[in-house]
Amino acid sequence: MLFIRNRLSNPAILLKIQIALYFIGSFFSFGSTEAASSGGFVRYLMIWHIYVKLAALIIPPILVFRLYRKRRLPTNLVTNLLGRHYYFIWYLLFASILLPMSQNVPQSTIRITVLWINYIALCSILIQAEVYFGKHARAHFALAAIQVGTLLCLLPLRGLLVYGLDHVLLTPRRAISGFLLHPNSFAQLLYMLLVLAFFLPNFLHGARLTPKEHRQRKFMMGVSIVYMLIANARSAIGATILAFGLYILIKNVKRLRLSFIMASLFGTLLVIVCTALIMTEVLDQRIFLAQISRSGDGSDLTNLTGRTDVWRFIFRTNTFSSYLFGNGYSLISPAGVFKNEVTGQSLNCAHNAYLTVFLGAGPIGFLLFILFFVHAGQRVLNVKRYISTEYLSFFCVTLCIFAVNATTDSLFGIQLTPAMCFIFIAFTPPIIYRSQIAPMYLSENQVSDRNTLSSKQRSERTRKKPKL
Repeated sequence: MLFIRNRLSNPAILLKIQIALYFIGSFFSFGSTEAASSGGFVRYLMIWHIYVKLAALIIPPILVFRLYRKRRLPTNLVTNLLGRHYYFIWYLLFASILLPMSQNVPQSTIRITVLWINYIALCSILIQAEVYFGKHARAHFALAAIQVGTLLCLLPLRGLLVYGLDHVLLTPRRAISGFLLHPNSFAQLLYMLLVLAFFLPNFLHGARLTPKEHRQRKFMMGVSIVYMLIANARSAIGATILAFGLYILIKNVKRLRLSFIMASLFGTLLVIVCTALIMTEVLDQRIFLAQISRSGDGSDLTNLTGRTDVWRFIFRTNTFSSYLFGNGYSLISPAGVFKNEVTGQSLNCAHNAYLTVFLGAGPIGFLLFILFFVHAGQRVLNVKRYISTEYLSFFCVTLCIFAVNATTDSLFGIQLTPAMCFIFIAFTPPIIYRSQIAPMYLSENQVSDRNTLSSKQRSERTRKKPKL
């Protein structure tokens, strides 16, 4: 018992445990919220594993309250967090106010309640990381997520044990997550871990990784890439490739290096050669199109695996009132569900995050949602002259992946997806601490005498510091 208590008193171990519980409670129990669409509150409350989920997600807020009781929770830390999430919190409040006007009150109420619980739990973990680790909060959070994420490589074993080898070979896209997550959601989790692992050295602020942590980082990057390819989530893969292309451009824009020029030339040449082979039918065009569209024979490339059908359904069934006030949180139409008459498949999301938010909360809610990202980008621009190019690239890559992937996937609107959690992980901790930029406002001679300045003089010197 004493051993367990000593281990839990270690902030790094405590952070890993909470992240593991958050992964389980948020990402691997999405099906529990779906009962709301057909059975309402009674059926929803009879599902046993929602209580396991609630127990996992209630631990971080309790630990934050414990810090508050011990007077170890700085007030300015919480107020700064609320300031960084100002527009997002107003979006949630606005969507909550519109609940009585929802086309399906039980479904919208349950989903936004689940979202609030997920959001408060994630913010509680981020607050603890900043309290315990200060300017290394982002690094410790990323490292803990990577170490917990290495367990993802064991998920296919769950599918193999439960469903058997034949079923796993027939549906490798779903088997790669142990049949626990949709391939698109699993790909979001993978590219979150990939980017955190790739940029981890830039979060350290002078500290160094141990050899074991270096191996874990490289292993996580390899697992993420391989599993993303097996999941075959084209939107996530395309967004990740585009984002890392942006990273290369940002890194080399000031001085075009020979390696960048050669890589660009060979990349362009590869695209030209593949296009020529397809157009001249040296490479079988139908096989290529079948891989892109997943239509079986490659004959249908226009529907984006049914997404355009969903979008046509949305614009055909929504009324002026829906566009003005929304249908209710997470509802894409007054009916709430799109049903394919040919396949019989039902879908309750727009496969477009922007459409989902707009149709759920109307133009006002959509504006608040977009302003959250504008504010996040503005915070980066305010301090871009004080951070390295590599560090700047992390924020640009994060926003690029979300913005591109959101056009064809519902990255937000139904629950707090891994992609949206990635945004909070990236932009909630301070981008740079004031103590790190203060010496830049003083000359070398003044730095040594900084402690002798009066409080009035120090406030005048630091008055023009950028807003973080």
